[in-house]
Amino acid sequence: MTLRDEALLMLEGKGTLEEVSDCLQADGASLDPAKREFLVNDVPVHLVTLEQTGFAPMQLIEIEQIRTVSLADLISLKLKSGTGNIRRTRDISDVIGLIEANGLTDKFTPQVAKPFRTAFEELLSGLAREG
Repeated sequence: MTLRDEALLMLEGKGTLEEVSDCLQADGASLDPAKREFLVNDVPVHLVTLEQTGFAPMQLIEIEQIRTVSLADLISLKLKSGTGNIRRTRDISDVIGLIEANGLTDKFTPQVAKPFRTAFEELLSGLAREG
């Protein structure tokens, strides 16, 4: 897994969003306020807090020297956002892209946070029907 497309940086109580933002910018990241994201080596990075996500990720991993959420947690976060807000349908599209890009099957379902497994399975079924 690489950070080719997008990264999510989960804050673990180590500073405020503003403090982390200042540190990222001091290290050369550029902030795009309109998109609410940073660019680090041409990769969009989104900062989120536990208060924003509503649940803590089950696993944090390090990819290319950036600590981020696991694939299962990223899918869970996107399903929470996409199924809970009609204006966030992009997140559902992102999950579909992650399923396809990683060749995910129903064997991956137990890794998704329990409240979002049904939505994940529905997407898998829909993709299978579409062929």
